[in-house]
Amino acid sequence: MKIYNDFDFSKISYIRIGHVGKLFVIENIDDLLQVNDLKGKKVLGNCSKILFSKKNYRKNFYKLSGEFLKIEKLNNETVLVGAGVKFSTLMNFMIKENFTGFEELVGIPGTVGGMIKMNAGAFGKNISNNLITLETLDGKKDKSEICFSYRNTDIESVITFAKFSFEKSTKSKIMKKIEKFIKLRKRNQPYKAKTLGSTFKNPSPDQPAWKLIDNVGLRGFCVNDICVSTKHSNFIINRGKGNGKDFLELVSMIKKKVYDEKKIKLELEVEIL
Repeated sequence: MKIYNDFDFSKISYIRIGHVGKLFVIENIDDLLQVNDLKGKKVLGNCSKILFSKKNYRKNFYKLSGEFLKIEKLNNETVLVGAGVKFSTLMNFMIKENFTGFEELVGIPGTVGGMIKMNAGAFGKNISNNLITLETLDGKKDKSEICFSYRNTDIESVITFAKFSFEKSTKSKIMKKIEKFIKLRKRNQPYKAKTLGSTFKNPSPDQPAWKLIDNVGLRGFCVNDICVSTKHSNFIINRGKGNGKDFLELVSMIKKKVYDEKKIKLELEVEIL
């Protein structure tokens, strides 16, 4: 286990906002059990959906590494994946092994554990669709024992490993699908911006958050360097020197304006720490 007492979380934040705190890098189950006994603990994934909004933290943050970065092909249908594995790494493994099933999710910058925890998805596909079993500190669970909903689950324990089921395809078919969804992302989203992805959950399929934000005239609106993207109104971007205070102020303004004009309460998809 590695311990960083004054870690700068802006270095790993996808929106490049953050301050110093304590970070544990967990290599194995023994490390995880030690950290799990600490008070104020918080597991971090790839920090692509977390806003570090405070100036300093008393929490004990930790990231999974070591044995939790394992990907193991069990047979021609199932794969065991560590919770700390980046989704992009899993996708590269799937391409190599000719597994299909997650092409719609390509480009999501999370870890497997974090994506399962929030039931991440895109283009009508959720990561839970291919899940078989989940291993946590509280034991193994079948998919049927877990409540999955839109961008949410009832998982409380730390996820360590997940077993997925995939179908076989050809590399050319897989790459064709991947290229299709990457092209859609680049066309409709601020692909290279400093952002935490979709800021709000969609209240309903016919009332997506971006359309509500658009309709109240906030596309491109800024609080200092924190702005609503002009390319996709449900993305908040950092143009350079934005901070957590500016982000929270902009979020508050969006929620208030949408509620005042549309009588709809927007719910955050981003986690605020």
